[in-house]
Amino acid sequence: MKPIISVIVPIYNVEPYLAACLQSLAQQVQEGIEYLLIDDGSTDASGSQAKQFAQEHEAFTYYQKPNGGLSDARNFGLKRAQGEYVAFMDSDDWVAPEYYEQLLEAAQATKADLVCTDITYVYPDHEAIVKGADFTGSISQQLPDYPKYLLSTFPMAQNKLFRKSVLDKLQLQFPVGLLYEDVAFFYRIYPYLQKIAYVPTAGFYYRQRESSIMQEFSERIMEIEDVMLGIREWYKKRNLLKQYEAEIEYSFARHLLFASYGRLMKSPDYQYVHYATKKHWDLVNKYYPRWRKNKYWQDETLFRVKSQKILYRGLTPLTYRLLVFVLYKSKKLVKKQTTNT
Repeated sequence: MKPIISVIVPIYNVEPYLAACLQSLAQQVQEGIEYLLIDDGSTDASGSQAKQFAQEHEAFTYYQKPNGGLSDARNFGLKRAQGEYVAFMDSDDWVAPEYYEQLLEAAQATKADLVCTDITYVYPDHEAIVKGADFTGSISQQLPDYPKYLLSTFPMAQNKLFRKSVLDKLQLQFPVGLLYEDVAFFYRIYPYLQKIAYVPTAGFYYRQRESSIMQEFSERIMEIEDVMLGIREWYKKRNLLKQYEAEIEYSFARHLLFASYGRLMKSPDYQYVHYATKKHWDLVNKYYPRWRKNKYWQDETLFRVKSQKILYRGLTPLTYRLLVFVLYKSKKLVKKQTTNT
């Protein structure tokens, strides 16, 4: 019988965490799910662990491929997925037993092309819930303000259920070799979703590991430039840029000027931080010189701290450099004081 959901699980060197992930999938109450375990060239025992698990559990299928990165492994799985819906699970995360049942029920009840949920961030010493969307129930592409929800729907792949026929029609894949692959993927599919549903559950558990490239400094964070330029070009080629002009402008500025500097602050070299932030600033102002006048800087729902909008709208090249300098030095001072105590 054809599965109703395909869950794609890329696996690479996650030996300490894999068992918890696989057990959570095996304990799903929803029937008719196939699980595709994609061993992306693991050099630890992850591959053999996944292979053994698949041999013992009928719903699981093990695949092995040369290392190509997260996006490449997801794309590998997409080509082999048979379900009407598809989901993505990272192999160091886990889900509650009723998680996919809840997503499927919402998809079928609303006829949504995509269903999203909240996310439980799991840190070594605490947990925090992040909302997956800023609406209740479902939204339709027919709504006049549909474009604005592009900004308030969390652009992550793992807390979502996708209708596979939409992906197939677009021939959509994750960009290989780039960070921020979820942003690139979600922004490309969003204009083609007829309906999106939101389930207020936090049954997806997102493990925060200090060794993760998204948690530590890497010069690869500069790839956000390629991702945002690629999104802009995607919308332009498909005559979508005018309809989503304000949303793309806001997102372009927010990702380059603000969302990325937290990771930049972890650089040991301030000169690199100065170079990177100046490069981001110049790129934003090249494509969107009037970004400060974007209407979304007035939208309170897009700011965790309401005073941020005043700061963002008032930035100049000088105040931006000063802000970066102060933040960088203050973080270094706090780290030094903590080390000395």
